[in-house]
Amino acid sequence: MGLRLSCIIFSALGFATAAAAQKGAPGGADQDIVVTGEALEQRVRDFVGALTQAPPRGQLSRFEWEACPVAIGLTEPQKAAVVSRMRQVARAADVPLGGTGCRPNVLVAVTRDKRAFIEALSRTVPRLFTDMSRGELRRVLNEPHASAWQGQGPPLDAEGHPLEQARLVDPKTGAVNPEPVYVGSTTRPASRITAPSRVHFSAAVVVIEANALDGLTTTQLADYAAMRGFAKTDPARLPPSPPPTILTVLDVPMEGAVPITLTEWDLGFLRGLYDSKANLYGAAQRSEIRRRLEKSLAEAESRKD
Repeated sequence: MGLRLSCIIFSALGFATAAAAQKGAPGGADQDIVVTGEALEQRVRDFVGALTQAPPRGQLSRFEWEACPVAIGLTEPQKAAVVSRMRQVARAADVPLGGTGCRPNVLVAVTRDKRAFIEALSRTVPRLFTDMSRGELRRVLNEPHASAWQGQGPPLDAEGHPLEQARLVDPKTGAVNPEPVYVGSTTRPASRITAPSRVHFSAAVVVIEANALDGLTTTQLADYAAMRGFAKTDPARLPPSPPPTILTVLDVPMEGAVPITLTEWDLGFLRGLYDSKANLYGAAQRSEIRRRLEKSLAEAESRKD
């Protein structure tokens, strides 16, 4: 398959921002470009905006309950390395994690035929596709190199408790609606910034074609899977010249420069997503993510001095 175990151990809070040449590339890593002031602010805005798609009154989802990664399609040592690294990323980004023996709900699958694997998965585990429209399924099937999607859990109230289901009764006829709906009550005043309920992931799936991994380490695979699985991100939406991000690792030509691990941009984004208030509407969440990312980048820059 071409994967090789990484022999580099990274600190949970010290992810690299440098880029490394893929196998066969001449020379070394490109020098970091320092961007400050308004240019940095715009790059942060573009980066976060590209990775946080939500309707005007929608919300950005994440794992509110325990995430439990599992890998298939690799050797046993490689699977263990990928899961261990994803858990390390989750701890650094404050993603809630299940303990030993937790029920897997973040699947990372490496396969030689991505489309055939997803089609088979849709037949054998249809519940992983219940939140998908036909158009979304076509998009997932046609993504190059890798596909990722998340299942939505039942809605929660503003405090994170599951909403109850009830069958509504028509006050005029007394007829009972056969389809139950989620209902909740709150003493919070109505707001244009916060919502009375919140969304969250129940599961995530990341499927990667084996031939796209030639020359990459299990660390790069795990970090890419973490960015696709712990957040609803789409590398195709990145700006033409994006900041350093592990999300480009599968699309760079063999001799191109790629990040050797999760970058400060990636980790700052995940921290911002998981630190933001969960019942905010998308625009307010996006603003909190930008502030957290800018803070992370500033802290990383100060560590270099």
